[in-house]
Amino acid sequence: MKNNLFLNEYFKKRKSLIYRSVLFFVFFVLVFATIYLNENSEEFLGKITIEGIIHDRKDILEKLSELKENKNLKGLVLTVNSPGGTFVSSKELYDAINLVSK
Repeated sequence: MKNNLFLNEYFKKRKSLIYRSVLFFVFFVLVFATIYLNENSEEFLGKITIEGIIHDRKDILEKLSELKENKNLKGLVLTVNSPGGTFVSSKELYDAINLVSK
């Protein structure tokens, strides 16, 4: 069969148009995804309440480490209603709160 130059050029242009359309669509989706993700990142204040005797408070330490990782944390409100506790646990909480403040 004889090659048809007109059809070959037509298919090359169509292929190029499809590739450009797909790239444009991917770029468009990435731009809007970036905008959407940045809009949902509002700054907030964290609030932690400590009540009772301070001993082995792994739950509060985990919450503080999660807050430390969050870039949108603007501040931390800490409410303590405790008669005291062990020195080691109190020191762990103090150190974790200092890490969040940095």
